[in-house]
Amino acid sequence: MKIKTNAMRILEQKNISFEIKSYEFDEEFSDAQTTAQKINLPEEQVFKTIIMRNEHKQIFVFCVPSNSEVNLKKCVQ
Repeated sequence: MKIKTNAMRILEQKNISFEIKSYEFDEEFSDAQTTAQKINLPEEQVFKTIIMRNEHKQIFVFCVPSNSEVNLKKCVQ
């Protein structure tokens, strides 16, 4: 039995189709670009989640393609 994530439940509620891709996890190579290669998808179709906190203790969540980076100067504007 596969475990459903909250993201999967939301997609189902909104009738958005999706596909589950499984791969063997390797802690040494756990970046999103390696994951894209392992599941045979273009890097721009695999997203990574980045969570940051600023000096005011505000939390920021970014979901960006695996071949992109968060620009720290732009994200605080």
